Amino acid sequence: MNNLFPNNIPQLMQVLEDWEYSRLKGEKLPLEYFTNQCPEYSEQIRRCITMLEDMDWLMEPVPISRYANIVDANSSLNSNFEQEYNACCKEFGYQLIEPIGYGGSGQIWKAEGLGGMPVAIKIISLDNKLSMKEIRALDLFKTIRHPHLLSIFGFWFKNNKLWIASELADNNLYEIHQSYLDRGDSGIPFSLLIKYFAEAAEAIDFLNLQKHRLLSGLDSFVQHGDIKLHNLLMAGNSIKLGDFGLARCIGPETNNHSGYFTTAYAPPEYFEGKTFPASDQYSLAISYVRLRAGAFPFSDKPSEVIASARFRTPDLSKIPSSERPHLEKALARNPRERWPDCKSFVRALKHCAT
Repeated sequence: MNNLFPNNIPQLMQVLEDWEYSRLKGEKLPLEYFTNQCPEYSEQIRRCITMLEDMDWLMEPVPISRYANIVDANSSLNSNFEQEYNACCKEFGYQLIEPIGYGGSGQIWKAEGLGGMPVAIKIISLDNKLSMKEIRALDLFKTIRHPHLLSIFGFWFKNNKLWIASELADNNLYEIHQSYLDRGDSGIPFSLLIKYFAEAAEAIDFLNLQKHRLLSGLDSFVQHGDIKLHNLLMAGNSIKLGDFGLARCIGPETNNHSGYFTTAYAPPEYFEGKTFPASDQYSLAISYVRLRAGAFPFSDKPSEVIASARFRTPDLSKIPSSERPHLEKALARNPRERWPDCKSFVRALKHCAT
């Protein structure tokens, strides 16, 4: 993996952009079509495209309203669909209410548990390549508890699907930010933003820096592996870190990882086949910049992210100057040069307002 990036970055980027354009048009061109454009880097191109294909299902969850023309609540097809799902849930003490999102990881439904307790039910086909990652994550998180981690209540297998019952969040930081913009504000006020990120930092440090006893009996540090705005959830008045499907056990340095990050939030070491405890911190910093500046500090185009990950410099021009050094440290290319923990990083940002 260390030779993933050739020196001729513009040439590689052009090939990856051609691949991305063909994918968006729905064309199914063979891999050789792209490797033949630059034969001297055919192996790097093959690995980059494979990585992009693996990341393709890491789309953001889409609200059910986007599917109004596909899923008609009054249709007999959807009625049968709900009856089947409700039968699977009632057996385990849950009543489905309504679908609230779709994404590469499956479907999410609002439901009720015993005593009318609101819960979220995530449904993943066992044919989905993500299902084994979700099952592995359940070993990590079924026994881990923290005030700022979304709680998992239980899971079961039925009709070739994995069903996960968890705490129901109200919304996520992306949606909260959008609600402020819709009202004509510039975004989440700084005091609230820092509060939310301080709570997220607590949860990330809890996972990254403390050993946890897993269901398997092993003790291990844990990496979330997919910190992003859509996984920073609001439940009540506090942030809860959610969606643990990409979480994994880690050491001081993990080589040949089998996990994924969402491309726009992925640290450069990920593209070299490594992850560190500070990899989640990098993604948290990307999330902060996205809200504070209104844009990502790098291009979020997958082909450009992969091609330039080792060389890119963050654009922090829309961030207040007093905050930039702290963000530059959290976004350091070398993970060993980042903050020792996420709480120190967010604390430094908070002091910029005092």
